[in-house]
Amino acid sequence: INAGLRYDNKYRKNEEYVTAFSPRVALIYTPTKLFNTKISYSRAFVDAPYLYRQNTTSTYKGSANLMPEYLNAFQLDFMGKIGKENIFSYDVNLFFNYMTDIITNNQSTDVNATKYINAGTLKIAGVEAELGYSTPSFHAKTNATWQRALSAEQYTYSDHEIYSVPSVIANLTCEKRLFPWQNEKANDSKHSLWLSGNLQY
Repeated sequence: INAGLRYDNKYRKNEEYVTAFSPRVALIYTPTKLFNTKISYSRAFVDAPYLYRQNTTSTYKGSANLMPEYLNAFQLDFMGKIGKENIFSYDVNLFFNYMTDIITNNQSTDVNATKYINAGTLKIAGVEAELGYSTPSFHAKTNATWQRALSAEQYTYSDHEIYSVPSVIANLTCEKRLFPWQNEKANDSKHSLWLSGNLQY
């Protein structure tokens, strides 16, 4: 079991404070040296940006009453290594995120109304998968994420897709050791020249 608790007490302008507790807990099961699984819960927050709270222009009026956005995250993770000398590794993560107090555009027609309010909620589920390959002279890692919006209140989404957020994200990273330093110890990359590249989708 791995657990922790974070406490924030943030000072805002006009002698205001925002306090928040952010707990996390994870239950990890390792039946063998080559496989483990983890189930976890965590809660996090992001405070409203200063511009959203303190802007005084008439067309972009801020609100000092904006509260932080909160994220409750649940995850089920499977990790392991396979292949000769464990050169392959994998990580599959199933997740469910529940966001509350999302800051959204105020739809009020009142010209004196603030630009943003805490009103939105969003539920998302998805899966992240990662596959790695590693030898003393070459490393490669590819990962992909797929997510689906399940429901929302006062937050824009359509056909289970979140506005301006891709449903699928993929990355490929490769590193190749060009040559080792003279008299380098075996498998020691501290004195080597490497070439790396990254491809994103």
